[in-house]
Amino acid sequence: MKKNNEISFYIDESMINNIQEYNVIKDEITCEICYRIVIKPKQCQTCETIFCENCINDWKTKNNSCPKRCVQFVIKEAPKIIKKLLDKLKIQCNYCQNIFNYETFLYKHFPECYRKNRLVKCPFCTDCQIKYKFIEEYESNSFKEKEQLLNEIKLYKERIKELENIKESQYKWDTIQNHKHSSTFILSNENKTIKIDYKSCYNIFLLNFNFINETEYSFGISLNTFEQYLDFIYLGFINENYNFDNCLCTSSKDAFYIQINIEEIHIGETKYKIQLENKKKSSFRFILDLKTKILNIKNYDSGKSYGEFKVTGKCFKFFVGKCNSGIIEYTLLP
Repeated sequence: MKKNNEISFYIDESMINNIQEYNVIKDEITCEICYRIVIKPKQCQTCETIFCENCINDWKTKNNSCPKRCVQFVIKEAPKIIKKLLDKLKIQCNYCQNIFNYETFLYKHFPECYRKNRLVKCPFCTDCQIKYKFIEEYESNSFKEKEQLLNEIKLYKERIKELENIKESQYKWDTIQNHKHSSTFILSNENKTIKIDYKSCYNIFLLNFNFINETEYSFGISLNTFEQYLDFIYLGFINENYNFDNCLCTSSKDAFYIQINIEEIHIGETKYKIQLENKKKSSFRFILDLKTKILNIKNYDSGKSYGEFKVTGKCFKFFVGKCNSGIIEYTLLP
């Protein structure tokens, strides 16, 4: 309990760990009012009797006289010898079971240990009590969870802001394309669709967007081959090492690109077997995570993954192209 804004308690003999030493000095450190080990010792100036601070203050409020009936009643600090005797005690805390000397236990350890272990009304029900430290732990964990959630919300807000900056409308085909040989192309659907009539073997057409920030990008591409087989179709990402003066099939090894044949995905010089649902018309979703440098290629409609592929480089451009003559149409999907 609390008294005069302080914790009021007593030290019982059962708490003394060195009981033999205690028995030797017991009479010198016992309060003459409560007959327990003295707490914050005070002394009557006349008779030099030792009392607990709270005990003698309560007595004086009610009687204004010395318990030993001294004519002059003045309270003063106990002599240093009493404090030295008290400090010889080894006191075991009833709450945590740790052992302390008198000074440390009384003024440092007990107030905090008592505060945490005292029983208080349970905040979640009406008819039971709970140790205060459990409420503190609950509040502390709740605070940590709240902070974690706030940090996650902050990250989501930043992510949303990034996505807002990468709006779907930003993904368009450039009006200026890179092409080594002759071809004609038509842009439509607000530059979302490009139809190309290939007259020779090598053409590359780029999006007007640099994929460079450490974030995740996702969009789709549909292919319309006008009933022709998918044959030497290029689509995917090239990195900053790609040399546009060279054909894809002769590009340097450190240039990253994708070539989709009838049943293969080429990553540079490495080939991966795939099974397309439609060899004349198909749609792909590209998910590029530049934090992990992983590209996931999926079927746009079914969500089936054709595989996850490691990408190399720092800056990427998305491109489409074709080897050999023919007509093909690429449409950007959200």
